[in-house]
Amino acid sequence: MDPFWRDNGFEPVPRGGLGHHTYVEICPPTAPSDNGRADNRVIECRSVPLEEPATPLQTPADGVRPYVYCTLGTFSNSNAAVFCMLLQAVGSLDVDVLLTTGWGIGLHDLGTVPANVVVEEYVPQAQVLDRASLVVCHGGSVTMLASLGAGLPIVALPQGADQFVNAPWWERSGAVTVNAS
Repeated sequence: MDPFWRDNGFEPVPRGGLGHHTYVEICPPTAPSDNGRADNRVIECRSVPLEEPATPLQTPADGVRPYVYCTLGTFSNSNAAVFCMLLQAVGSLDVDVLLTTGWGIGLHDLGTVPANVVVEEYVPQAQVLDRASLVVCHGGSVTMLASLGAGLPIVALPQGADQFVNAPWWERSGAVTVNAS
């Protein structure tokens, strides 16, 4: 980062990074991030949904059985075996499930889809979280913050990117159960 700082007229930060600047903290005080900052250069905010519900979501949810939202995000979700494992795990349960695959996996990659599961490429989370009983996800920041904001329990199955950092930090807060296997 030193050349970047100098090219932009700043003296490099001795410990590197952006350490001497104000930053925005979107994690709630009950589950703070691992940034370890406790000074006046933190602006505390709250996470808000990226999109509002559009049209009513068509699901098999009858309002009687628990409704489980399974997602591995929209970016690091190209492992069909993980989706197949999720389908096998929820297929025999007395729950209704929405499994979103993102754009990397198609129905032809999933094999047989159990009758209690609806598969979609993408659904705005704001349409799902108000009716879900549980979220099974990859541990991405947006999904975890939105789920916690909706007061939902989460099971995190980290797949890549920041998820291996996010999931344990949320687990330490007591808000999430992590399964890394």
